[in-house]
Amino acid sequence: MRVRFPDGHTVDTKAVAWTRSHVLAHWFDDEGQAQEVWVPTSAVFRIRRAESFWQDPYGLP
Repeated sequence: MRVRFPDGHTVDTKAVAWTRSHVLAHWFDDEGQAQEVWVPTSAVFRIRRAESFWQDPYGLP
């Protein structure tokens, strides 16, 4: 999925948990550190795996 943050930048992430109003986004930053943040569903856009700039190394092909 793609997340658009309030400052306008976007990050391709993986949803690891969700509620009706928020999604827990998971990704690795440029330094290789895992990042997770709860974001409102209005900031989340579903994209196809092939469109993502980031691939979870443990995700399905």
